[in-house]
Amino acid sequence: VLACDGSKSIVARKLGFHTEDEKNTAIAIRCYYSGVEGLTDQIELHFVDEVLPGYFWMFPAGKNIANIGIGLSKKNAKKDERKLTQILDQVTHSDFFINRFKNAKKIEKPKGWSLPLGRIQRPNHGNGFMLLGDAAGLIDPFTGEGIGNAMGSAKIAIEVSHLAHQKRDFSKEMFSSYDKQVWEEFGPELKTSTKLKNLANYITLLNLVINTTLSIVLFINLGFIGIPIATSISAWISVLLMNYSLYKNNYYQISRRIIFPGTVIIIVSFIMYLYLIFLENYLEILFNFHQGYEIIFLLFSVLSSILLYFILISFYKPFKYSEIKKILQK
Repeated sequence: VLACDGSKSIVARKLGFHTEDEKNTAIAIRCYYSGVEGLTDQIELHFVDEVLPGYFWMFPAGKNIANIGIGLSKKNAKKDERKLTQILDQVTHSDFFINRFKNAKKIEKPKGWSLPLGRIQRPNHGNGFMLLGDAAGLIDPFTGEGIGNAMGSAKIAIEVSHLAHQKRDFSKEMFSSYDKQVWEEFGPELKTSTKLKNLANYITLLNLVINTTLSIVLFINLGFIGIPIATSISAWISVLLMNYSLYKNNYYQISRRIIFPGTVIIIVSFIMYLYLIFLENYLEILFNFHQGYEIIFLLFSVLSSILLYFILISFYKPFKYSEIKKILQK
């Protein structure tokens, strides 16, 4: 028996193989759409506020059809009061995606399911059977993609089955070669994806450590102005580390759409740095705290910096003000 019956595999459950532990299980919802704008031959993974700490995916399926969905850990999904269908609708109607979905139509009802992630090596064979694809828990822990691994495991299972028929041997020992070949083929990639998934948590912790350390050091040397500088530096370090890790492991290609707004934000950030240096050099009272006016000058520094930032951004508009309003409403 070649069990290709998905994450809810009847064969696996009847044999008591798979239990859905929260740590190694994700939950997802998928819906096929037609008429989505801007599709290419590349899959898209978007880490958006509506889904964090999960992600929103767009997988082109040909003929102007796309597999659209969201995925997040089962543990985090339990904490969210929203239904998965509500989250998916919020994403497709958000300011960032609304133009791409303005002419899109659902061609099926959304479908949800649990995803046994390939973070661990599960039992996938026994006397007279092999589990394939999602039934074997071969889903990529980072992207949630499982089609490629499913097809690859099927190829291996067919070869092992052919050999088993030749030898008339359908024992667990015979099918152990399937398990070995599957994990030799897909194990390294699944381990890398697991590390990338964990890296997000490590980067969050690293960001906290860097931010705290820099805030103390810069506060001693610059005063209160050092705190926002430290926050900006630690945020940039986190972003660069995550992007480097993703790019190194070929999980994405840099889109031209982010080059312009990214460049604008870097330039504006540098200008803001120069402005803070100006405050340090020409508003000494802000740092010396003479005459008890430190709070007034601190407020002036923060408010004037915010005003200057939005003035600079308004000339280039790398993002919409409606996006900021939406974030503040949350």
